[in-house]
Amino acid sequence: MDIINHYLKDWGTDTFWQRPLNDLDIVALNELVYLPFNLYFQQKDRWTLIDLCHAFNLNESVHIVDNPFLTTPDRLKLFYTLANSPRFSNIICQNFTEVIDPDREMQFCAMTFQLKEDLSLISYRGTDDTLIGWKEDLKMAYQETVPAQLAARDYFENFAQSHSHGKYILVGHSKGGNLALFAAVFSKQYYQDRIQSIYCLDSPGLQAIILKSQAYKRVRRKIKRIVPEDSLVGYMLFHDCHPTIIKSHQRGFSQHDCKLWRVQDQAFIPCPKNSRLSQIMDQALKIWVDQVPNEDLDFFVEHLFQLLDQMKYTTLNDLEKEKSIRDFLHKLRGVFGKSDPETRRKLEGITGQLLKAWHQSSHQWNLAAYQTWKSNLAWDLSKSNLEEFFAQFNFLQK
Repeated sequence: MDIINHYLKDWGTDTFWQRPLNDLDIVALNELVYLPFNLYFQQKDRWTLIDLCHAFNLNESVHIVDNPFLTTPDRLKLFYTLANSPRFSNIICQNFTEVIDPDREMQFCAMTFQLKEDLSLISYRGTDDTLIGWKEDLKMAYQETVPAQLAARDYFENFAQSHSHGKYILVGHSKGGNLALFAAVFSKQYYQDRIQSIYCLDSPGLQAIILKSQAYKRVRRKIKRIVPEDSLVGYMLFHDCHPTIIKSHQRGFSQHDCKLWRVQDQAFIPCPKNSRLSQIMDQALKIWVDQVPNEDLDFFVEHLFQLLDQMKYTTLNDLEKEKSIRDFLHKLRGVFGKSDPETRRKLEGITGQLLKAWHQSSHQWNLAAYQTWKSNLAWDLSKSNLEEFFAQFNFLQK
């Protein structure tokens, strides 16, 4: 974990006065919103990070058993390192809010860190291990709003109203970044003016129509997108701000984990562009969502999660209890086979459209890459000294 090994251990003794707040600080603190703090904020409204750590440590084994998806060894190590660092130990943690509402299909969590007297970091959790949360994520692709987005706006405005002085940084990873951005765009202008920056960490964008609004334009310059080179989630929906693309220790979807992003000194290691996989998947999903009517997308999402519900899954942890992917697919086929013929036909058709979009996107990317290669080759030959080239070629023939 580079955030710990190459940054916190080297610079964790410096206060924010000695070394200004930077991207690594914000990403590291944002990871903490994934931990199950609900119990502790029922006891007290405000904690210093070090006191919260001591209280949490007493129940660590219980949290690991109850929620292994969120309470991971890497995240715990990060928490303890931050809490025992002079740079972070006295940060005030407050306003921890968590809502999981199956009836509204809503998963929401946020917490605020008071970094200085006049600066607060408002952190939004991404998707947890509840399938309700993942269902809500998918609905972002075709619904104007989802309940968590409205909760995110209300959370920010309520905090800003009760803390009328100072500036705010809004941050979130994955869905959390979408919530941070939505809250900033749809809050009152008075609160927008006090936002210092909005961090979207490998996060989906917004619906295209929102990017044209005056409310969005007022906060656009404050947006900071950070995505890994194989990013998929970070290109979903629509963006018009160029991201900072960075390297990771992993490949593919595993790069979504911020704790695995590569660090050198006090910054993430940049990458010139996103990968072939990222570009193809981004384009394929946009083609699929554009070609499939919203009512069909809703049908697909609703019936997909109905199948999982029939299999008695409510969390990702339930899925991980399966012995193998083969066992999971065997159960899924069994439940799918019991669906009525019309439902099966429609789900197979929508899935087929996704595969077709993938092939179309892949073909377009390969064609564009070939055209670029051919153009570059022609340019190189036109600029080269052909006489010298052939002289070297003849020399090699001898």
